[in-house]
Amino acid sequence: MYLLKFAKCIVELERIYGVRDGRANLEGSNQYTNGIGESNNFTHQKTQTDIAQELDITKQQLHNYKKLLALIPELQDIVEEQDLKARAVSL
Repeated sequence: MYLLKFAKCIVELERIYGVRDGRANLEGSNQYTNGIGESNNFTHQKTQTDIAQELDITKQQLHNYKKLLALIPELQDIVEEQDLKARAVSL
């Protein structure tokens, strides 16, 4: 019953800490700075690995939680009701 809330918390933590996907921007700054080259207010810049360790989950689990948010609402409801396992199946 908490899977989607937990996934939303992960996404919000990444937003707060300034974690983003991709390469450095044109000014040469990395994921720890916003688009205009200003760094965020944290002295130790967080990564997805850091966030996963703080939440006592693996980085792969962190990614899997975030994938739940990409499901259509009907499937999210099924996962929340635990009628469907919340894990990816490789084809």
